[in-house]
Amino acid sequence: MDNVDYAQKQQDIMLAQQLAIAHAKAQVITTHNQNSDGDYECIDCGELVEPQRVKLGLTLRCIGCQQDYEKKG
Repeated sequence: MDNVDYAQKQQDIMLAQQLAIAHAKAQVITTHNQNSDGDYECIDCGELVEPQRVKLGLTLRCIGCQQDYEKKG
């Protein structure tokens, strides 16, 4: 294994660690808006977050509120 291979392996390890940390933080953040039925309520409007978004781990906002949030920056 040469230096380039070693550097790539180190970069892969660091990326995996950072992704794991980000995923863990996202799990902590998103569980506060889960109702007793296990559904997620949008933190802005209170409506249920669409199942397609939940499957992707996007549980904070419904799609409409997320679009508004991104427009505001």
